[in-house]
Amino acid sequence: MKIIFDLLTSPLGLPIAWYWEYLIIWAISGIAYRVAFALVGNLYDSHLIFGSVSGSICHWIIRLVFFVLLWAIIYGIIVAVNWVVANYILCLCILGSAIILTLLSFGFIKNLR
Repeated sequence: MKIIFDLLTSPLGLPIAWYWEYLIIWAISGIAYRVAFALVGNLYDSHLIFGSVSGSICHWIIRLVFFVLLWAIIYGIIVAVNWVVANYILCLCILGSAIILTLLSFGFIKNLR
């Protein structure tokens, strides 16, 4: 099962420097392992699964799903941060406009009362 897991997760890279990528992927893998281990332990305790084969299959499926979910969230965060850094002037203009519009709308509503 580990071979299948490695084949499915190996193309999942992050758009950052290689050393940060390895560190983040290592952390994601560790978190996914601990979550899968705990969930499979709970499945054993609640007598929903029996035997090592079913436990192993459940562990690797849970681990793969959780790994991909965490990877996708972190990938989205990295892409968003890279976009904000590359377009910081546009982001500041949008943020400033939103603040000004909010303050103007509060002032307008306050004057209506």
